[in-house]
Amino acid sequence: MIKRECGCIREYLKTAISNCHLPSYIYGYPSKRAYRKFETPIDLKEVWGKQKGNLNLYIHIPFCNYKCTYCTLLSAKINDESLIKAYNQALIREIKEYGKIAGHMTVDSIYLGGGTPTILSKPQLKELFDAVTDNFPNIAQDAEIAIEGSPETLDLDKVRFLKEIGVNRVSMGIQTLNKEELKKTGRQHSIEESIQAINNIKQVGFKNFNLDLIYGLENQTKETWLESLQKTIEFKPNSMNLYPVVIRPLAGIQKAKEQNSDKFITDDSKYELYDISCEYMYQNGYHQETFVSFTKLKEDSYKQQVSDFQGNPLIGIGASARSYTNTLHYSTDYVVTKRSTLNIISDYCQKGFENLISHGFELDMDEQKRRSAILNLIISRLNAHEYKKKFDSDIWEEFGQELKAMEEEGCIETNKQSGQISLTQKGFKYSSILGSIFYSEKVKELEKNYTDK
Repeated sequence: MIKRECGCIREYLKTAISNCHLPSYIYGYPSKRAYRKFETPIDLKEVWGKQKGNLNLYIHIPFCNYKCTYCTLLSAKINDESLIKAYNQALIREIKEYGKIAGHMTVDSIYLGGGTPTILSKPQLKELFDAVTDNFPNIAQDAEIAIEGSPETLDLDKVRFLKEIGVNRVSMGIQTLNKEELKKTGRQHSIEESIQAINNIKQVGFKNFNLDLIYGLENQTKETWLESLQKTIEFKPNSMNLYPVVIRPLAGIQKAKEQNSDKFITDDSKYELYDISCEYMYQNGYHQETFVSFTKLKEDSYKQQVSDFQGNPLIGIGASARSYTNTLHYSTDYVVTKRSTLNIISDYCQKGFENLISHGFELDMDEQKRRSAILNLIISRLNAHEYKKKFDSDIWEEFGQELKAMEEEGCIETNKQSGQISLTQKGFKYSSILGSIFYSEKVKELEKNYTDK
């Protein structure tokens, strides 16, 4: 483990904060940009046959009715029912095969993400959920069963159906309630459809109901952002995610910014909107869970994320899903480009189940410790006693310089008796910067040298 001086780390922190550095939100470590082809493929049965305890399931649905300008996920605008049907059958085949080697584990959460999972028909969704329950019979009584959706796919009939098949968390991206901003995102539904979908979800009575908004969109101002935020809160969602827009390569929004940079706010202005939004959320009874997430619920509003971050393994089903154990992260080897997305989806449908893992990242003990520190920190759940129990080592000895610098900068508060290391309000704001401090030199080098060619 490479040690760095506290002074150097704090200087980096101070500089990054003063320069309003806004890195991409951390939702995993290491990122897929650190994955590489293994010299020797790894047997899937050897990986999962040894696992015990709880398990998370993630199912990737790559289909959408449109392609959002800010999106770089593996997803495709498609109305080819034959391909959707073939993909659903391929998911079911994969679920069955994983059930044979990991069906003994207790399922803590099931999450359907995308793309737009609710683009699937009711029979297709029922078939998919039946496959999960048939092949993973040990589903925890309090399991989170979540699905993402978009407004035009969540009519009252579909929302009622989701409740009937056991879904207990619905997350919908509406992004903005401003007509002109919505148009610039590439979305083809109306503001009225967003409002109707929200009312449908409320009418059916989902206890866990999340809405996403994005700030920093083209032509967005502080006034239009606050108007969207205020209108959305009036619907009283249980939880909300407030994302700063990220300009990534291959996303349509990158070209728009290159051509009209004056129509986009700067990172320091995004931080200003973040501060205003946090204060508004607190005033309306929400508490903060991460840099982007706020909730009124007493329990975790996004159980799969917390379970994953705290070390429970995850099986990813689908064309671009990633899977995690404590020592191994892996996925299909794909490259996302506008030209190849449909080919990737078609290839996934045609290929049989692959028993050998060829692409991923193996975590030695040092990387396991870093992952645990990063992910638990950004959800404000890092605990020295739990770290000691898990790794039989002292986090203050191994990462003391990093933690001391954060504490001196006012980003964390520590309780020696309970072992708790909690983010302050400032810490939440700069949590992606804090997390990056724990990145290993190996991961930084792999990510730096990643190429999508």
